[in-house]
Amino acid sequence: MEAPSLPLSNPSRRTSVLSHIDGLCVKDDRAARARQAFKLEMDKGMEHGLRKSSVQMETTYVTKLFEGDEKGSFLALDLGSTNFRVLFLELASGKVTKEEMKHYQVDEATRLGEGSILFTFLASCIHSFLSEFGILDRSFSLGFCFSFPMEQEGLAMGRLVSWTKSFNCPGVEGEEVVGLLQNAIDARGDMKVKVIAILNDTTGTLVAGSYLDPNCTVGVIMGSGNNGCYLESINNVLRWKGERGEAKQVIIDSEFGAFGDPGVGGVLEFLRTEYDNAVDAGSLLPNKYTYEKYCGGNFMGEIARIIMYKIYDSGLFDFSDKNKILQKEQSFPTKFITQIDLDDWTSPCEFKKTTSWKVVTQWLGKEEDDFGVTEDDLLIIKAICSQISGRSALLLAICTAEIVSRIDKVDQTVAIDGSVFKHHLKMRSLLESHVKRMVPGKNIKLMLAEDGSGKGAAFLAAIASRT
Repeated sequence: MEAPSLPLSNPSRRTSVLSHIDGLCVKDDRAARARQAFKLEMDKGMEHGLRKSSVQMETTYVTKLFEGDEKGSFLALDLGSTNFRVLFLELASGKVTKEEMKHYQVDEATRLGEGSILFTFLASCIHSFLSEFGILDRSFSLGFCFSFPMEQEGLAMGRLVSWTKSFNCPGVEGEEVVGLLQNAIDARGDMKVKVIAILNDTTGTLVAGSYLDPNCTVGVIMGSGNNGCYLESINNVLRWKGERGEAKQVIIDSEFGAFGDPGVGGVLEFLRTEYDNAVDAGSLLPNKYTYEKYCGGNFMGEIARIIMYKIYDSGLFDFSDKNKILQKEQSFPTKFITQIDLDDWTSPCEFKKTTSWKVVTQWLGKEEDDFGVTEDDLLIIKAICSQISGRSALLLAICTAEIVSRIDKVDQTVAIDGSVFKHHLKMRSLLESHVKRMVPGKNIKLMLAEDGSGKGAAFLAAIASRT
């Protein structure tokens, strides 16, 4: 990973700006050190889980993928952010013949209130969905996509390890969440819905990927948070409860978003910058989910804001932050990084016609106001965004490449879902380039599995019903 080019008119200013963002540049030696640390954490996680590793390596009990003969009608509930989805899929001969989906909003009071409130709300949304589409009187098997760290005890048994993102409902951590959802459904007395499988968005992405490509072996989330899962030989799985049956492989959920925990003093201390420390301290769960705070969409924009604030405070910007927007936490969303990083412009006389200028001036206040934004200001902001994107792509590639390397197969497809992979095409390209470079001798294909988490949950319900 190289330092960004920054063609400023003042060489001294360029040197000062680069000194502020130099720590984000992950050179080859640090990248190799991070990959080795991840390999060791995965090995420890396979044997001991979170007792001795920051990487959970959880057995999902998903031993079969899509085979192409599935049939029937199935539901999915996909919960992982402030928006969640209820889906209906109809399958005939392994093909989707009908699909319905609706989004629902989870307000802050529900995300932070007692767990019983959350699950009662989820059940009411399932009821609303079934009523709206005129299928309330039918019986359904449901796949529950629950995108939080779990300890699984079976295909339909998962205990919440800890809340992440913007959720923190008391009374749920350590509890078996399929039972909580099923109890809320049954308490209504007016739905014939049985929860038969639980998974997270990463596993769902891999399952959905198997519908699109039979060579799919890995699922990755590259969105607000990060994670990866893969197909592991059953002989290598040490932590398994119950019978293995005839299973030859199983999906292992790494939960690599927590790689490096505890953040301060963890195995990735050598990657931390003062900006990462600031983001961590201001997060909902300090000292946890270290890796996704380095490269997740929930945090990239805040890293950029903190860097810009320090550079502004050092007198290296020309513009005036008269509305004090740089001091406002979470004011610079990651979508701004995407828009600025994808904005290619070279003509100095046209910088006020660029997407970057529009994004920055609207962020500072109103586009028509005069904040004195100069071309050098935009070049600095663009360099910051590029460096954050580049670091994120490289760090995600390290984990993806190491996971792919564990699978004894030359031709592999990595199914990826998440807003960052979907929208930030430059990061997508960087990720693919890094992964292919890091795993010579394998033919690796990266594939967008859009809506993979929800569809994967419905597909898993079909797979579970088949078996």
